[in-house]
Amino acid sequence: MTARGRGNLWRWGRAVLWVWAWLTLGGLGVAQGGVGHIQVQAEPGVQVFLDDTFVGLTREAVGGLVIPNVPAGPHTLRLVKEGFYPQEGAITVETGRVLVYRVERFALKLRITEEGEAVVGEPKAQVGTLIIQCLPIECVIDIPLLEVHGYRKTGVRWKAEGVPAGVYDLTVRGLGRRVEQRVGVCSGSEVMVLQGHTGAVRSLVFSSDGTLLATGGFDCTIRLWEVGTGRERAVLKGHADLIYGVAFSPDGARLASASSDRTVRLWALGAAEAPAVLEGYGDGGLQSRWAAARGGARGRRGARLEGELGGDRERHATMRVWT
Repeated sequence: MTARGRGNLWRWGRAVLWVWAWLTLGGLGVAQGGVGHIQVQAEPGVQVFLDDTFVGLTREAVGGLVIPNVPAGPHTLRLVKEGFYPQEGAITVETGRVLVYRVERFALKLRITEEGEAVVGEPKAQVGTLIIQCLPIECVIDIPLLEVHGYRKTGVRWKAEGVPAGVYDLTVRGLGRRVEQRVGVCSGSEVMVLQGHTGAVRSLVFSSDGTLLATGGFDCTIRLWEVGTGRERAVLKGHADLIYGVAFSPDGARLASASSDRTVRLWALGAAEAPAVLEGYGDGGLQSRWAAARGGARGRRGARLEGELGGDRERHATMRVWT
């Protein structure tokens, strides 16, 4: 065979070898390389389903789960975690590639149930009743927030019904005197229970800003309460008998208390000083109130504590406190 013939044979043989290699290796690539892999990145304990078939649980060691040799093409992944809403996503696997699927944060599945039948209608307003009772004398009542101005009362009992629950300032004028008071109207529903007194509570009063409540009772103590939380702030001791009356000063810095031990005590709240004591009053105690006052040395501001001495109200007392 000539050299030229041997060269042509080599070229044809090499061509046939390339065709054989392509067919063999290419076919093998189609048979074995038409798959890909999926790496699911998720917290441990998530159940993984591929096309509705369970394939495993995610593990902390591998940061999730690896699903090998997945046929190339479209698939559906479903991730399930107990107590949470499942996740589902459509994916496409490519031949010889690794698809990374990151699981989103699971949404908590709430178990919501309803009981009873719904009442159709408008919500019921929280209202109560305000009662003013005193001697059958003519007096004038003012309650600005309720649009009550100059109402003349001649009976023993004055009652306003359907009053929205809340706190109101009222003024009563009669017999040349003026009484100012802050009162609370509730809807009848229990808000909280204040426990601490060991005997019956005889008197109570709110501070002018509504943040404190003072109570006095048969256990000879006065207790200060935080209205918002119900927490007992202080216990004031000193009286030797039951306490009939308590009253805050207008600025809330002092508290007056009247007792059947025939004394009135004036407490400086927030200070360590001992209370001022007025002795020799009647057995009925001092039914006291504070009023703004001006006077004293150099026209200093202050307050006036007034009240009736004794249960039969035979005497009237005034104590002035200057700041």
